[in-house]
Amino acid sequence: MSQGTTTTLQQLHAELQARITEAAERLNIPGVAAGILLDGEDDYVYHGVTSIANPLPVNETTLFQIGSTTKTYTGTAIIMLVEQGLVELDAPVRRYLPDFRLKDESVAANVTILHLLNHTAGWAGDFTVDTGYGDDSLARYVERLVEANQEAPLGERVSYNNASLCVAGRVIEVVTGKTYENAIRDLIFEPLRLHEHFFFPWEIMTRSFAAGHALVRDQLQVTPWYETRNGHPPGAELAASVRDQIRYARFHLGDGDGLLRPETLRQMKTQTTPSIEGQREGGFGITWMLRELDGVQIVAHGGSCRGHQSAFETVPERDYTIAILTNARHGLELLTELVAWAREAYLGLAEHVPDPLDLSPEELAEYTGIYDAHTGSLTITVDGDHLLGTMEINPDLEITADEAEAAIPPLPIVILPDNRFLITAGSYKGLQGGIIRNESGRVTAIDLGRVLTKRDA
Repeated sequence: MSQGTTTTLQQLHAELQARITEAAERLNIPGVAAGILLDGEDDYVYHGVTSIANPLPVNETTLFQIGSTTKTYTGTAIIMLVEQGLVELDAPVRRYLPDFRLKDESVAANVTILHLLNHTAGWAGDFTVDTGYGDDSLARYVERLVEANQEAPLGERVSYNNASLCVAGRVIEVVTGKTYENAIRDLIFEPLRLHEHFFFPWEIMTRSFAAGHALVRDQLQVTPWYETRNGHPPGAELAASVRDQIRYARFHLGDGDGLLRPETLRQMKTQTTPSIEGQREGGFGITWMLRELDGVQIVAHGGSCRGHQSAFETVPERDYTIAILTNARHGLELLTELVAWAREAYLGLAEHVPDPLDLSPEELAEYTGIYDAHTGSLTITVDGDHLLGTMEINPDLEITADEAEAAIPPLPIVILPDNRFLITAGSYKGLQGGIIRNESGRVTAIDLGRVLTKRDA
């Protein structure tokens, strides 16, 4: 570390604290923990309480659910097994799961481990079924995956896929002969001394932990802790402290700590997905989300659980990470604001959002319609000089009426150049997506991470 780094962290500490406090109070977010890693030195700030029902101060040991950042742990474990010669990325899943079945037999026969890890498997990514909390939960889930619809051809496009990570978790179980949780503990938690990472509620509830919250009819409520165990590989339940998230970042920014070769860590950050016009900016490596800003690679993930939102972003060539954990389902707006501010304040990398296109209501009309995915349907209508998207959640996703109301507010949308769009207000403010067209130029789908196909397109 350098004296300059120390000075930078010290100079920005108070502003980081002030910005997080202001945003949390403005957005009604009960608790936040944030960590910065820069040139090997770290800094932390904390705000608020663990629960509005039993308010305790958030501190360095407070555990938050990290959601889908867990996917990178699943990917890291697979890569460790690759280095051990136990798994091959290009091997078919059936080499490890001989009885693997899907609705589309050709996909079941040809899907590879890499397809599972870069969101190109093509089946319904949010296929949800409760298979209990026993050690056989993942095995039973994978058996039920034959019920999931194939929404896109294998390998042709990226669409966020929780279900494929469940299959990857099951591969880990079969190859190691351990439960997924024990395999992750032995491969990652223990060697990296991540002693503030826990999967199971009975481990978490004996420690300082943040309860989840959601705004329901404008009232902040504690959300129930309910997840199925088969969701652990893609991101259900895993809870961690922010300082342990920074320890995890040190590993991925380092030389592998003798667990992985440096070139293997770089491989995880190399794009493996096709670039398709209209898909969201960037792509996926091996579970990592990738993009460039001013020619500098951004490697990130983040997560959403019932009542929690988190961000995890690294800039490898600058030896930089920011991790932010919140205990609010609507915490994404804070994350978007703070991650962008920190990137510019600590690294001088500013986000460049082009001006929206000045489109008439008649020109906006080509984007209207109903867009479907297993997650639900998004209805886009013209609202004055912009678009408005309203999401209806698939009831099969097993959420309560209150959760459905809190899940996704109406989305004000403007169209950007190059088949991009931007959400301009609400808890998804700042989120960009892509517009997918067919060969004749007609809008056929939108990409919000999950691809939603236009009905009757």
